[in-house]
Amino acid sequence: MKARWVGVTLVSAAVVACGQGRAIFNIDVYSFLKNTGADTVHYTAPPALTDSLSNTPISVRSLALPTSVVESVSVSGAADLLNNSGAGTITLEMFLAADSASTYTTVPAVTASGSAGPGPTPGTLTFNAPIVDSTTKALFAASTVWVGVRVRVQNSSASLLDGKMQLTALHATVVIQDKLF
Repeated sequence: MKARWVGVTLVSAAVVACGQGRAIFNIDVYSFLKNTGADTVHYTAPPALTDSLSNTPISVRSLALPTSVVESVSVSGAADLLNNSGAGTITLEMFLAADSASTYTTVPAVTASGSAGPGPTPGTLTFNAPIVDSTTKALFAASTVWVGVRVRVQNSSASLLDGKMQLTALHATVVIQDKLF
């Protein structure tokens, strides 16, 4: 019991001594999406067609620090393009919102493009992007953030473009101004 109070006292003293400090949080967003179906978007597009396909938005537990100011957010990740047929360009768009209903009404927080095909040739998308919109950054101070993934498909081949985009990693690094106490 005495050791616990000594630890609390040391942590409190360190926070007070920091003054206007910063706290950095790394959120493994992918762990919330993995194996839910929200990590995968199937695509099918006839020749010379552009189409958009979305998954159902999913809620991700966030920081729940409403009195703190979110200074910066950066999002990084990767996705596999598991193409079955055709060739084209696949663009991943990630949306962040305060609720499920408004997820796809916002501007994409992250956009990344890659090539699919030709045929069953696998591809990979990687991205690392800062979130610049202050309203979107502020979402991370709430207890939940809604995440939606849209895939834009542009078929450049003479055959059917078919496959799926599957996220393999998605991380958010959030820096807040320390107003925890």
